[in-house]
Amino acid sequence: NITDFAVGVDHMQLDSSIFSAISSINLDHTLGANQFLASAGMPVATTADQHILFNTLTGALYYDEDGNGAADAVQFATLVGAANLSASSIYVI
Repeated sequence: NITDFAVGVDHMQLDSSIFSAISSINLDHTLGANQFLASAGMPVATTADQHILFNTLTGALYYDEDGNGAADAVQFATLVGAANLSASSIYVI
């Protein structure tokens, strides 16, 4: 669990060698918006590009290596109190 994560103040860094399916990052190394999906409930990728999925109700954060492909998303973190997380809070290094 990650507690006290303040959107707009705190940032998360993901290692590109581990999260290797992520191919779209911005010039400042933030996650491309097309690579992120947030939903109220269990998020299900709707495109092949959505690799980071966030459940706004539980704070569960998932990595889906193949987006909307057959492989299941894997939860890798839970954010407590950060229901408004967005791609701009996530850096890929």
